[in-house]
Amino acid sequence: VYVRSQKTVLNSTSAMELFSGAQPGDFVQMRRKGGRPHSAIYVGKDGNGVWFFVSYAREDGAGRNVIQKNYHSYNKLATKNSAMTVYHAN
Repeated sequence: VYVRSQKTVLNSTSAMELFSGAQPGDFVQMRRKGGRPHSAIYVGKDGNGVWFFVSYAREDGAGRNVIQKNYHSYNKLATKNSAMTVYHAN
């Protein structure tokens, strides 16, 4: 595993640059602006943002995780996170 790309100063442009070489299946680690970590699997991108597979605990208290495919604009990624790293398995 190696670090494909890492950004600690985020804006829409740097978020887009972060994923310029990303490949489906790459692991993404994010540090939320509040300090919490969040992880996702990169699926793909378009000119405005990226698709991730993410896992969330169910809110109904069932104790199971739900896997979802979510889309986030580059602006939203820059607004919510203070740093992001993309990892690739070799």
